[in-house]
Amino acid sequence: MLHRQLQNALEEIFGEKFVTAALKDSKTAHDVLRGRPNEFKQVILKFGKLNYREEHTGYVENLD
Repeated sequence: MLHRQLQNALEEIFGEKFVTAALKDSKTAHDVLRGRPNEFKQVILKFGKLNYREEHTGYVENLD
């Protein structure tokens, strides 16, 4: 289970329904991590460089 503070931040950015569904869908997460590891890594690195919640939200809205 995610640490509550991290889960709260993810819910604020992605929406509670999305985070809940993502946590329940381990097959899709596995497919993304195995099928597109370099893309996943780049997304995480870029996301980590953003400083403000608005930047996070804007970045997420443009992801596949």
